[in-house]
Amino acid sequence: AVGIDFGTDKTGSITAVTTGGNAVKDQFEMNGATVSRASVYPNPALDHATVRTAGRSIERVEVMTITGQTLEVIEGGATVEEIELTGLATGEYWVRVTDAAGEQTVEKVVFL
Repeated sequence: AVGIDFGTDKTGSITAVTTGGNAVKDQFEMNGATVSRASVYPNPALDHATVRTAGRSIERVEVMTITGQTLEVIEGGATVEEIELTGLATGEYWVRVTDAAGEQTVEKVVFL
């Protein structure tokens, strides 16, 4: 299920509930610029993944199991960060990206 809420200040949020019942929320601004959105690619990924934000520096990247257990934390400072996947088992993971403004984006990534 996906829900979209819009505020009067031109901001909004998208909440998606996965089949496992976990809620993932992504916030955005509707003023023509994608500010708080981050992307993780390639997906699926083999030995590394790239995290990129749209204009804001990355403060923190967290790799978590599908149940939410944090496995790796990368402190950022740039708009692009690399995640090494060689020590992780094949499967689905959450990657949570926190940008310089404190905005968070969560992406589901498959590691091969």
